[in-house]
Amino acid sequence: MTVKASNTIPARDSTGESDLRVITVRVGNELLCLDILSVVEIVRTADLRMTRVPNAHTNVLGVVNLRGKVLPVLDLGGCLGQPAHGARERLVVVEMGSSIAGLSVDEVAKVVSISRSDLGESVTARGHHGTPLTVAGHIMTFIDVGTVVAAAGGG
Repeated sequence: MTVKASNTIPARDSTGESDLRVITVRVGNELLCLDILSVVEIVRTADLRMTRVPNAHTNVLGVVNLRGKVLPVLDLGGCLGQPAHGARERLVVVEMGSSIAGLSVDEVAKVVSISRSDLGESVTARGHHGTPLTVAGHIMTFIDVGTVVAAAGGG
């Protein structure tokens, strides 16, 4: 599976810098960030009833009915090469075009603005591509949720 960094170029503000608002999440020991524009909502997994799907991709934990919409739930850690974990603490519901899916994560930390100049070059590590950056002194990987969801068969 390949996860690619987003090619989205954020709009420039009045100072000429590009700002991008991201949500920071923890999956296992990894800190990740996702473009906030792709996030619909965040839900506690304890509040959901998940149904397993026979013969689904290994990273598809199941499906949930969220206010009348049935959406696949993906183990984000599994999608990024971590050992299978099962349902985690939070579900980050993301929308990519007409597709919607839930990404199971351990923790949602905060929303921050970053400058486009903070993004490094796209790199490949453990089979996935991401763009490393430093946020508040922590090294994180910016990932494109659309690519993750498509690669896991959830979109």
